[in-house]
Amino acid sequence: MNTSTYSYKDIFKEQEKNLAQLQNTYIHNAKLDAFDDFYRLGFPTRRHEAWKYTNVSAFTRASLNPLFFPQSHNDIKKSDFRYYDHIKANKLVVVNGSFQKHLSEIHEDPEKVSIMSISEAITGGDPCFAKHFNSLAQNSQDHFAALNTSMFGDGILIHVRKNVKCQYPIIWFFISKDNSDCIINPRNLIILDKGAQAEIIKDHQGLSTGDYFINAVTEIILSEDSTLDLTSIQNETSHGLHYVSTKEITQKKNSTLNFNTISLSGKLIRNNLRSVLQEEGINCNIRGLYYGKDHDTIDNNFLVEHKAENCVSNQLIKGILKDESNGIFTGKIFVHKGANKTNAYQKNNNLLLSENATMNSRPQLEIYADDVKCSHGATNGQIDENAKYYLMSRGLTEETAYSFIQYAFVAEVFGFIKNEGIRDYLDEVFRYKLGLGNI
Repeated sequence: MNTSTYSYKDIFKEQEKNLAQLQNTYIHNAKLDAFDDFYRLGFPTRRHEAWKYTNVSAFTRASLNPLFFPQSHNDIKKSDFRYYDHIKANKLVVVNGSFQKHLSEIHEDPEKVSIMSISEAITGGDPCFAKHFNSLAQNSQDHFAALNTSMFGDGILIHVRKNVKCQYPIIWFFISKDNSDCIINPRNLIILDKGAQAEIIKDHQGLSTGDYFINAVTEIILSEDSTLDLTSIQNETSHGLHYVSTKEITQKKNSTLNFNTISLSGKLIRNNLRSVLQEEGINCNIRGLYYGKDHDTIDNNFLVEHKAENCVSNQLIKGILKDESNGIFTGKIFVHKGANKTNAYQKNNNLLLSENATMNSRPQLEIYADDVKCSHGATNGQIDENAKYYLMSRGLTEETAYSFIQYAFVAEVFGFIKNEGIRDYLDEVFRYKLGLGNI
């Protein structure tokens, strides 16, 4: 047991006394059970295989107090952060893990698309939330999932009903502000009923320069024939982001998941995703880009479980690492017995721009079925000098040629983002990072 859990035990015991009307409910029981799991597991260390290359010791600071209950932030205005005024969308604003209704805009018919805070879903007795909450999180095995379940205070519930296509994309702003002494544990639930369609863009932004500690868990249920386009952008203004994100997904017959993860700034970023393909005809597409600098650590850990026939999964993750940054990719395709006619592909490509940058790439296949097409691969390399000199021979400076090669390397990933406004924004941000803003 990790000794750092002792301080959390005291905090948990003190806070759970204040659950008031939630005492002895399914929420209270879930928190109690999850904290028992967390107390047993503690925080992971590098002795745990899944965390071999990632140091999470910053999370064990005794001064980090979990935000156990929702909080209002009336001091924040829309002008304080990037609000995408030019994009017509449902806009959900979450500050330090708590939903801010006064800053949000929801245009969907509530009879067709339910969007609310987790605290509202709990106190209002939302039946869909009660049915699906904590149905996918692996608290008994996952250190950070157990911590989240025991300590969460708020989050977002999105429920798209049968055969409903959202009129507008959902832009989900996750704002961090002055929380260097807190650990935020947002809990989210996304449910798409049969035939439902939604596009969700989650954008992380920081409003101060201190350290942020965020441990988020999102459970996603994709019913038969549903489609979810989900893009997660991590481009905090702070260099002190410590962020662990866990997504647990179940997919039913003929459903489609298109997930894009863009990690451009953060001291420690760990993206966990597990999607279980339960029935036939499913598509699961995972694409990602990360850009590490200084002493950043960016760790992508993806697992796709094929449990049924005739399913397709794709993983394409590209990274650029400079300075003394550290990249980790662990991607696993697990084909269960009976999941015949599986098509599963995985690729991780990286550019290392410094002798001190490191990359640990661990693509994995585990197959227990017949008649499958599966492949995986990884490449780590440097800038192609021949390509650079070719561009220089066409009149570009060495620095500009260097930047263009990096841009060309990752541009493919931006192409998978459905929303044109978000795609153009990310393209502009990355060009700016490479010094190509005026070209």
